Amino acid sequence: MTPLGCAGRAFMRRDEHRCMPVLLAAFVAGVLIVVAVVAWLGRTGDPWLVAAAVVLTLGLLVAMGGRLVELLADGRVERRRRLSALAAAAALAALLGPLLVPAIGRGSLAPPATTVRDFLGAAVVDRDGVSACRYVAAAERARLDDRERDTCERFFGGATLRLGRETIDANAQLAAARYTVTARGHDRLVTVSAAGGSATFLVAPASAVERAEFMAPPTPWRIAAGVARL
Repeated sequence: MTPLGCAGRAFMRRDEHRCMPVLLAAFVAGVLIVVAVVAWLGRTGDPWLVAAAVVLTLGLLVAMGGRLVELLADGRVERRRRLSALAAAAALAALLGPLLVPAIGRGSLAPPATTVRDFLGAAVVDRDGVSACRYVAAAERARLDDRERDTCERFFGGATLRLGRETIDANAQLAAARYTVTARGHDRLVTVSAAGGSATFLVAPASAVERAEFMAPPTPWRIAAGVARL
């Protein structure tokens, strides 16, 4: 019997116990499709899209679990079928774990404004050149490396950010600042404003190579310009 036919019979509460293997297979296929969509959406860096897909996935899992519990509680279902259904559910959980967790993790990737704030935290608060450089696009990093025989990491050892009347050197100041994001094609201009002053950084989508770097920051964006003013 086809999944559609079984779905109709199950909906009408007729012979649903005979359709359990087909329904379970259909649920598995549906969940895997949704997980694939979540993983693809995670590459966009848009947390709202990914959150919607994750909610859809969880809803499907809850629906599947509830229906499976009903079928297993049905006295008409043979013991062999129950064991098969439990084994299939366990296999599904084992498969979804490694797929869904990274997808959800990608859904929490930082947006452009948060990327700039975290970059500045490493650059001008912690003065951690290694961490700050990981937020910088490869081309901009190369320019810093060529600058007066300096390196990106050493450059941030003396980096400062002055906005208006204040020198930004604390995370509380970064949290209190205002961040304005303006789209420019695929890139974003992020303007940080505080104490009557402002600084603008160009943020660009990270390349596949940059995102695969060792200990890459949890963001799909990189600082492509504006670093030299620090």
